Formats: sequence, C-alpha cells, structure tokens
Amino acid sequence: MRRCVLNLALLAGCAFSASPSAAPATTTADWSLSLDALSWESRDSPLGIPFISTGTLGQPGTQIVFGPRAAEFGSRRGARLSLSRAMSESSALEFSAFGLQHGSYGAGMFSDALPGSLHLYIPYIDPQTGQETSTDFSVPGLYSGAASLRSSERLRGAELDYRWQLPMARAFALDALIGVAVLNLDESMTLDTASPLLPEWGPDVWETHDAFSTRNRFHGLQVGLRARAERNGFYGSADFKLAAGWLRQQVDINGVLHTDDYTEFETVEQFPGGYFALPSNSGRHRRNTFGVMPQAELEFGYRFNAFLSAQIGYSAMYATRMLRPGPQVNRRIDTSQSTSYTEVPMPQPVAGAQPAFAFEDSNYFVHGIHAGITLTF
Repeated sequence: MRRCVLNLALLAGCAFSASPSAAPATTTADWSLSLDALSWESRDSPLGIPFISTGTLGQPGTQIVFGPRAAEFGSRRGARLSLSRAMSESSALEFSAFGLQHGSYGAGMFSDALPGSLHLYIPYIDPQTGQETSTDFSVPGLYSGAASLRSSERLRGAELDYRWQLPMARAFALDALIGVAVLNLDESMTLDTASPLLPEWGPDVWETHDAFSTRNRFHGLQVGLRARAERNGFYGSADFKLAAGWLRQQVDINGVLHTDDYTEFETVEQFPGGYFALPSNSGRHRRNTFGVMPQAELEFGYRFNAFLSAQIGYSAMYATRMLRPGPQVNRRIDTSQSTSYTEVPMPQPVAGAQPAFAFEDSNYFVHGIHAGITLTF
C-alpha cells in the first residue's frame, strides 16, 4: 500500500491535498476536472531562540538583541488539481493534488563595534552547571558583528479516495469516503554570522554557518464524510476527513567556521561547528513514527450548464508530530568541541559533549481559501 501511495505522489508531482472539490450534484457525466487557485497560510515556524544579547540572560539589564520567536511565512499562493471518475450513479473515484509556493522568512542585525556601540554576546546554557552563560559576538573597538537568519518552507500533497453515496432520504446527499493520503513538508533554518576584526587590525575573516533542516513524509489511510446539496444551479458541500498512518522524518544539521586567523590573514580555513550546530549534534537523524491528520472543507458553487461550474471555499488541515527546524536547536553547549567558542584550531571535545540531538515534534496547521472552475464531461 505504501509503495502505491508513493507512486501516485510521484506521478502527481506533489503529495496530500486538502479535500478535493466537491462534485456539484449527481450527474450522468463520467469525468470531472477541477482546477483551484489557493491562498493558504500555515502556522508560523517556531524559533524562540535568543541568538544575540547584551549579556548573560537573567542578569540585570540584559536584553535580547536578535532572536525572532517565529518565522512568519504569511499567505502563499498555490494550485490544486482534482480529477473524478464516476464508477456508477452513486460512486466515484477521486484524485487530488496540490502545491504551495515556497514560504521564506529573513531577519538580520549588525553592530559596527565603533565607540559607543553595544558589547554583544551569544547566550547559551553551560551543560555542566545548567546555568545561562555567553560568549562574545561583537566587542567595541575590536571586532564587529553581523547575523542573518533565513527560514523556508515547502508544502505539497495528494490523495486518492473512493466515494459512494449513502442511502439517506433527506434534502441533501451524504457520501462516505475511504482512501489514501500523502503529505510532504520540508523546512530549513540557517544562521550566518560574521565577527571580523576592525579594518585597522587586518583583513580578518571569522564567519559561522549553522544549518538545520527537517523533512516530513506522511503516508496514511483516510476516511471521511461529505454532505452536499444543490438547488437552482447553486450547490454547497461540507467535507471532513481523518487520515492516520506512517510518518517518516529526517533532520539534517551542519555547522562550520571559516576563518583566516590562523594563517596570518592569508588563507581561509574551515573548521567543524558553528554556534549551535556542533560535532556532537551534527549529521543526519531519522525516525519513523505515527501521525494523524484531520482536515475539513466548506465549498459553494454555481453550475452554469451541464459542463461548466465555478466554486469557492475554505479548507483547513492539521497534522500532528511534525518536525520543524527551530525546536531541534539545543542551547546546552559544551564549548570545548568548537573553534567558534574556544578560538583553538584543534579543540578536544570531552566525552558526552553537548548539545546532544533529540527529536522535538510540533503540530502543524494550514488553512485558507480557494476558488476555481470544474469541467464535467
């Protein structure tokens, strides 16, 4: 079953959809094709990390200078394609796939380290004492500091459902659905810093790069109900679906330091470890777990003739246990393993050095409106 789902997703070019557009009403046509424009917004990606401060956190007067609480991607455009094939007067096979444009977020800060500027630090937790501490980031009269934070998100999906009408003598039709669903959520977060000596000290390079990326692949079975009704060409539908299944996840962490401090400002060398991505937590981490994804949709439309109709609606989807980059950052840091902290070219990490890696999951929510047309033939 999982291989079948993966093949469907590859053929469609993306994975799991919010529910496909509801068919207007019972029709004798064999096929219907819907194309919807999407305007959806996802829950902000949590960061919540104090990257740069004016001192050690918790001390009087210390302030966080740079540390956005979340990456805000805002509303994004996308498209959804839905295809339905009638199997009988009361049943149909439905396929739907969607994709959203990449979400992106960026923030930054800079200190010139001239007289009167702030003495800045990178705060972290000492794993030996469990207390907040910090390391210099920009020192007035000695070296400046610049930081750039970037985050991105990519969401795709697809589903395949079998729908049949339940025998109910009411003013509306009630359909049952059963099928398979796929969801792909990819995110990344990078922190780039530069703390070069002021020009009078030499052509200095001291640059760090911390990268955290997450990959979520959901494949599951889903069931649902759809209520629909039509009158005088106007129609409406309400869907609810619940998917549950296998969630394959991956986290990639990488950190490096580039500097020419140890070659008399002539050759830039690379050393492992930035400020938060260090040898002890870097690498590729994978796990398989169980996930649940409910979704709902309301839709209204008008049938112009037997072949053409237009629709507008609202969709919402919730996914549990998704991995997002920000929560994967561990601020408990053993500085002995990183040149970025020790300024020693060949540091000797102690046994059991921190930060250790542990999966930290979050819930994910995306919702928005759609509008499009449906062709029946």
